Amino acid sequence: MDEFKYRVWDFVNKKMLPVCLIRRNADGSITVNATDNIDCWNPIQVSGKHKNGELLRYIGLKDKNKIDISEGDFLGDPKNQQDIGLVVADQWNCNCCGGVYGFALERQDNIGNHADLREHDKMIIIGNKYQNPELLKGGDK
Repeated sequence: MDEFKYRVWDFVNKKMLPVCLIRRNADGSITVNATDNIDCWNPIQVSGKHKNGELLRYIGLKDKNKIDISEGDFLGDPKNQQDIGLVVADQWNCNCCGGVYGFALERQDNIGNHADLREHDKMIIIGNKYQNPELLKGGDK
């Protein structure tokens, strides 16, 4: 089984970074060290009262272009980019979408139901909820 991989959205610098270390602090909060391709010492707190980032897990699947899919990514049909889904953790039903690690594709067409992640290899990543908030249901920014 592959080890878990993560990335982090840095609220302060407004950029997505790969995670190289996750640690629990004495107060129970979690801090990650993220890499900016220069070094691996960009501490970002992802829980607790001083939270300044969001930890996002790769879900173990790749899109049509063989790019790792992560929580918070928008997937779409390359031919019909109106059919968009947001990858979310599905804590209520871990058997959703064929039991794919407890993740689901939340449709962004105002229907609100889950699309099928088993079709991931026919879709492409068209953005993520932080860098492309206009793709969120209702156009929230």
